[in-house]
Amino acid sequence: ENPEDKSEAVFLSTAHACKFPDIFPVDIAAKIEIPKQVKALEGKLQHADKLGVDFEGFRSYLLSRP
Repeated sequence: ENPEDKSEAVFLSTAHACKFPDIFPVDIAAKIEIPKQVKALEGKLQHADKLGVDFEGFRSYLLSRP
């Protein structure tokens, strides 16, 4: 972290195992801990926008956001 760095960034990450419990055997799924950050999202309104796989479409989408 650098407080003087004023650059903007987008961080993409892989999904946590708690989002896909159905792909694990029951005994393993039962041991997956749900992070507090994920628990905090329970009950909140969801919103998703479907994007293509091309970078230019992704870039246009980001730049069009307020």
